[in-house]
Amino acid sequence: MKKIFFLASTIVFFACTNEQQNQTQEVVEEVEVVITKHGEDISEEGAITTAEFLTQFEGKDSLYTKLIAPINEVCAKKGCWMTINLGEDKEMRVRFKDYDFFVPKDAAGKFAIVQGFAKIDTTSI
Repeated sequence: MKKIFFLASTIVFFACTNEQQNQTQEVVEEVEVVITKHGEDISEEGAITTAEFLTQFEGKDSLYTKLIAPINEVCAKKGCWMTINLGEDKEMRVRFKDYDFFVPKDAAGKFAIVQGFAKIDTTSI
């Protein structure tokens, strides 16, 4: 009799448990794009990609352009220069005439729109 009571109570115990169902919910996270501007107000309109820049700059000494590109590195002391990733293992160093402008030191990894003259300058060692 004890065995039947134990068996019946075990069956009732397991029958009362709630099975967890595998429910998946799709979570959509909205990301707000925050644009911060430093320096002169430059619109994104007319900015070219790095691939277009390399094509336009090919065979020229200098080029006046507006470019949108990711920032690789920034001067750690003052932010007086930055390097921009041009793709294809190429970088461009951006300096500012007469130190009129400084880049935020935490700008590495963000995108920048730069406008001005691009030129090739080689320093021999």
